[in-house]
Amino acid sequence: MSELLQLVEPGTTRDPHADAQSGVVGIDLGTTNSLVATLIEGTPQIIPDLDTGARLLPSVVSYLEDQDAPIVGKEVGGTTFRSIKRLIGKGLDDIEHSLPWEASASQEGPDVIYLQAGSKTKTPIEISADILKMLKKRAEAWLKHPVKQAVITVPAYFDEAARMATKQAAHLAGLNVLRLINEPTAAAYAYGLDKNVEGVYAVYDLGGGTFDFSVLKLSKGIFQVLATSGNRDLGGDDFDRALADMFLKERNRDEKLSPSQYADMLHAVRSFKENLGQTVDLRLEINGVVSQHTLPPAKQKQVWSGLINDTLTLVKATLDDIFLSPSDVKGIILVGGSTRFDILRKEIESLFGRPPLTDLNPDETVALGAALQAESLTHGSEHLLLDVTPLSLGLEMMGGVVEKIIHRNTPLPVSKTQEFTTYQNNQTGMQLHVVQGEREFSKDCRSLGHFELTGIPPGVAGSARIQVTYSLDADGLLTVEAMETQTKTRQHIHIKPTYGLDDKKIRHLIEDSLIHGQDDMKTRLLESARLDGKRVLQGLENLIKNNPDLLQDADSEKIHEAVKQFKDILQQSNRDLIIAEQKKLEKTCHAFVESCMNIRVQQALDGRNIENYKES
Repeated sequence: MSELLQLVEPGTTRDPHADAQSGVVGIDLGTTNSLVATLIEGTPQIIPDLDTGARLLPSVVSYLEDQDAPIVGKEVGGTTFRSIKRLIGKGLDDIEHSLPWEASASQEGPDVIYLQAGSKTKTPIEISADILKMLKKRAEAWLKHPVKQAVITVPAYFDEAARMATKQAAHLAGLNVLRLINEPTAAAYAYGLDKNVEGVYAVYDLGGGTFDFSVLKLSKGIFQVLATSGNRDLGGDDFDRALADMFLKERNRDEKLSPSQYADMLHAVRSFKENLGQTVDLRLEINGVVSQHTLPPAKQKQVWSGLINDTLTLVKATLDDIFLSPSDVKGIILVGGSTRFDILRKEIESLFGRPPLTDLNPDETVALGAALQAESLTHGSEHLLLDVTPLSLGLEMMGGVVEKIIHRNTPLPVSKTQEFTTYQNNQTGMQLHVVQGEREFSKDCRSLGHFELTGIPPGVAGSARIQVTYSLDADGLLTVEAMETQTKTRQHIHIKPTYGLDDKKIRHLIEDSLIHGQDDMKTRLLESARLDGKRVLQGLENLIKNNPDLLQDADSEKIHEAVKQFKDILQQSNRDLIIAEQKKLEKTCHAFVESCMNIRVQQALDGRNIENYKES
């Protein structure tokens, strides 16, 4: 009832900022531009710069020799960093293109890159933190109170290392991250609430450095991600690079640009690109040589068709994964400044049979969705947001086989437990290898980490029970725990990969699973048959070794010959033959094994009556 009547002092007006969340904002930390948003009187709004009114903050940071504080949002000399988001959570070996800055690997770990800014060294995490600090400062100036918490958006295909690095950058900026939310999910959240729509919607998110595609089902306040895919190394920067390379080729000169010259050319192309959709002329001057270039729309399509097709191939594969066709999608939401290309929009319309939705500003939708999620996490909401994990997570088994525990496109957060056992007699420890990917063998997947569980009670192979639990939080960060059920001995690991996922490898993980899926499964079934045969063979050989007196002369030769033949069969690649010969072996040795078991039971009962045995 208190909301029905709000009193103010005579002669004053209500401060519209007063209803803003106390110290909580939504942030889109973008490759090209970044934004901060909050809720005012229940409506998400972008927070502008108080002095200039600018809503976008260019993700550009300059460091000057004679000044400790960086200049964020514009180039003012010194050393300037752009598109730093493409480096966060990566090691030098992950970088495909030459960098316009001097770079080196830290001795603290290969996943840390040091970038030289004059006499200073900066990591991508520190540079990202400076951008976040500026957004925090902008929000505090406008809201007139401290900002301490944020929901920050990340590409859906950001791996574990990149997500953790983003959290570290926020911590350096003085922000507590309430949630990392995938960019396309945030966009759909904003669009769905703003337009009050229901049904299956797709989000095509092409930003400055990344591409994501997600399919969501919107129904009565529930925003459920059905599938997601993407490419962390495909974005507007690559469209710029394709254009710059074409212009260099047109100059018909054997010239090599320094990294800084190439960076300057990309900057010129980026501003030129804003006028696309019509014939544009460009004058280039490099090393004192001037060249003139004309770029009509037909040529624009020629330059970028390959990159556009790369995105559409991922779109089709994602829809196929969840057995949907483009016609099943009710609307396609565009996100990211690079989606403004008329050429791109026509290709999307051609694929889906309907024009994409452009009701909301593609640069701002993600930040608005983050602000809505911040409101939901701090003040509650009748809307539920369900995201998914983009790649499967599993455990390496004997023979290099992967047992998937959390499958791709499983809703987050999620925790799944699976039970495993020992392979050898008297085994007291177990090495656990956590992997990520879609293939059936660990060598074809991404290694995330190793840890060891010790203190397993010695016993017969297969008697121990090891429960392995995989837990993915709402940010997509993984924790693995192993517990031996008898002693309750536990060991766990927070997955922190040595390197971020190689982004080409991310794409190939899914593509390879489709190409090699049938062969992988045949190989896996063969390996499983071999492992099962080896287990039976090992148990039988132990019985023969420990019970020589039970082998009758007539059966001894027959059993030894059957064992020898089965060892030879195990070397072959015929699964059906291995299974058939294992059954023959078990039939041949059945009487001997039964005699061994009877003797063991008799020894266990020797000297006890039945009642004592029950009590023991």
